[in-house]
Amino acid sequence: MVRALPLLAFALYTHLATQVFWLNAFGWDRGGARLLFLAPLDLGEALAAKNLATYGLSAVLYLSSAALALALTGAPPAWALLAAVLLHLGAAPWLYGLGNLVSVLNPRAAARTTG
Repeated sequence: MVRALPLLAFALYTHLATQVFWLNAFGWDRGGARLLFLAPLDLGEALAAKNLATYGLSAVLYLSSAALALALTGAPPAWALLAAVLLHLGAAPWLYGLGNLVSVLNPRAAARTTG
């Protein structure tokens, strides 16, 4: 069980690492978000495209983290690999769906601070 913990943690942490993209879907666009609201685009299609891109980034982060963990510690049991992949896949619709809701109900522009 202990060997599965890093993989399970990476499965959730990679979604949290991309939180800035799924929780504030239009915040980094500024002009693009303004155009989105003025143009005749379907909001659902725009959010689906952003979710797909965010999941792609999260998947790359997860696969690279898992590969590094596997290289350093060796292969865990097959059930641990399957559980981690299913956790990563299963958490995405819930998190991204809640992020879409927050993004639509409370759109905010990202702060223009540099540190």
